[in-house]
Amino acid sequence: MNIHKTARMLGDYDYSQRILVTDKLAGTVTSAMGFSKVNDYYVPNTSLKTDVRIVSKKPVKRIVATFIKGFNDKNYSDLMYLAKDVLLNDPMFSKALGDKVNIPKDI
Repeated sequence: MNIHKTARMLGDYDYSQRILVTDKLAGTVTSAMGFSKVNDYYVPNTSLKTDVRIVSKKPVKRIVATFIKGFNDKNYSDLMYLAKDVLLNDPMFSKALGDKVNIPKDI
């Protein structure tokens, strides 16, 4: 799964499947990837062929932007996904990102 390119929703796992142990789910209406918290990070631990909304607690959150960075990089700099109705230069969006993201100037 190219989760950084395809995920459009994020939710907390609802523990509806007894065998599955995961904390967060990211995905779409056709598939989801589960993440478990290890120390301060969420690491992938499962993938599901299901609608993320079915196995997540409500409400499921919409992903509006996805950034990636190198392991040793301090800030996120590569924009992988941006929802059509989101403007990166919006002051509220910039405030939410804080100093964790280097927003590309050409967007």
